[in-house]
Amino acid sequence: LSLWFVLLGLTGALLVFKPQVDAFLHPSLLRSRPVPPGSRSLTADEAMVAARTAYPEVSFRRLAYPDGDLGVYEFRYGAEKQEREVFIDRYSGKVLGERPH
Repeated sequence: LSLWFVLLGLTGALLVFKPQVDAFLHPSLLRSRPVPPGSRSLTADEAMVAARTAYPEVSFRRLAYPDGDLGVYEFRYGAEKQEREVFIDRYSGKVLGERPH
């Protein structure tokens, strides 16, 4: 019975810390490249231009703003059950990658 509670605690902790675990497992997608001090982050409009330039054929449905200094812009597109995420570097506007949501 105690093993069951340990398992519940571990899976619950994974759900609570999902963003942190995801960033740890996928740093190339979820972290902007370090930049010199004083560098300016892109605005949401500038990040949208970068995303639309890279993916002109899609209509983005959601934008998530960067979290922290090295966070990235996250855009989602596609049908509800087949959504994909696109990650844009907040300083360079470079597409870092994409994956299914």
